Amino acid sequence: MTANNATRPTSINTDGAPVLIGQTTEIGHNATESPLRPTQQKLFFTIDIGQSDADPSPLDETTNPAQRRWLRDNLVKWLRFGCERVVQIGGQTACHPASKYNRQLDIFDRPSHGYHSTGSCVDPQRSGGCLIHELFERERMSLQLVTQRPTRRHLCELVLACPRPAEIGLLTEAVGYLDSHDVSVPCLGGVEAHFVNPLYDDIETLRHYQRKGSTVEMIQKDGRWRGKVRERYIAALRDCLAISDELAPAIYPGDTDE
Repeated sequence: MTANNATRPTSINTDGAPVLIGQTTEIGHNATESPLRPTQQKLFFTIDIGQSDADPSPLDETTNPAQRRWLRDNLVKWLRFGCERVVQIGGQTACHPASKYNRQLDIFDRPSHGYHSTGSCVDPQRSGGCLIHELFERERMSLQLVTQRPTRRHLCELVLACPRPAEIGLLTEAVGYLDSHDVSVPCLGGVEAHFVNPLYDDIETLRHYQRKGSTVEMIQKDGRWRGKVRERYIAALRDCLAISDELAPAIYPGDTDE
């Protein structure tokens, strides 16, 4: 989220009132040039659950905290699968989730190849392991459902500790992959998923979620994000995945979001 003043960024309340949290760093501002990494970054994406009279939205006023945690955990599994596929499309192998998830209960269509054993990517001579290990095994990323009211459209918040540009690029591509390939979320079924422009401030994110139409400032930010800013993160992802400085032609620049 963009830090415009001392009261930004904030956590979103979908009823309309932003709630203050700690300070983060503006995304997109010399993201790949600065030697300093922000201590925390918030990202948002929306999910729209398909209409079905026989399958009402599981997120309503009767959903208790345990059910919300279960739903959140399933969204993490879904997002991880998207990240795995992007890494594999980019020519690298990903940490296998078998150590965390029962393979017999795995609903995702994971390929038989394209994985390495969990943790085998960690090299003491390097700053960290692969992107999947960094995000999902070291628990540097948290996900929560912001939506608190009965609806089929939900807002999800990701908080990254000390994010790398390549990780933001990976999450952007993963949400796009999951949406374009109609990958179902466990317990939710088919959803439409869209990454929210990270340049939006909290009020703009809320406006986007509520489909109130874009302001002139939001349209300008959309142009910035789809132009040079987003490409910086995708370029960082390509560099991270590149083998001999070349990336298999599967992750392309210029993709558009909602």
